[in-house]
Amino acid sequence: MAVSIGNYHPRKGHHVLVDAAATTKAKGLRLGFIIVGDRSDQFCAEVEARGLSDVVKFAGVLPVPGWQAGSPDPLADLLVSSRYYISSSMDEGAEGLSLALLEGMAAHACPVVTNISGNRDVIHDGNNGRVVEPRNSGALADALIALETDPAATERLAQEARKTAGTYGWDVVAKRYLDLYKSLVEGNH
Repeated sequence: MAVSIGNYHPRKGHHVLVDAAATTKAKGLRLGFIIVGDRSDQFCAEVEARGLSDVVKFAGVLPVPGWQAGSPDPLADLLVSSRYYISSSMDEGAEGLSLALLEGMAAHACPVVTNISGNRDVIHDGNNGRVVEPRNSGALADALIALETDPAATERLAQEARKTAGTYGWDVVAKRYLDLYKSLVEGNH
């Protein structure tokens, strides 16, 4: 299963993801796609009209878990059960570093992302995920097909992605900021 998180907006590239789903389905790949976030009724109807509602599902907005230990977290459960995290965003500068991408990486989902800032700051093609050009559904489909036919490579990329996500934990980032502030106060820029 492949998951993408983001409210419907053309710059998010959901139509590119759906085109890739159509290609993978046409090539006989049995891979489901779940899009999480606000959705467009018109876009959902287009997916159904294309005969893709068996492989593309819309989860809508998932509830935020409570703050109590043991509270259900449907998004975390979904990410943990996913093989891939997809970011198909298209516009350079329209996105920053995606917390959803980091969450997918931490959940051991192999990232397949577009080559835009934020994504390429974290994912290095063939090292900790796959990077494809924006607006290129064929490249996205090809990357997924290649990963599906090489489970060992997919696992290696997912493990490296998880390690990378660990370098963005609150404790690590807080220490970096603290070290930066100390160096500025001490005049060691």
